[in-house]
Amino acid sequence: MLVPVSVLWLIGNALKRTPKVPDRLIPYVLGIMGVAGCSVWGCATRNVFSERSAVFLPSCNSWGV
Repeated sequence: MLVPVSVLWLIGNALKRTPKVPDRLIPYVLGIMGVAGCSVWGCATRNVFSERSAVFLPSCNSWGV
């Protein structure tokens, strides 16, 4: 999680120096970018076929099929 924090920090500094972006919007922009970026990163690095994620993916037997 150190990578997204440092990337968001750099983006925040760049937005702070931009005169067209009001300071009150920077936390919202960083929040949206943080959630979207971590979601993409989490989905890209998730192993769907691992034992841990088997808890979140119900098998066909639990549906009575």
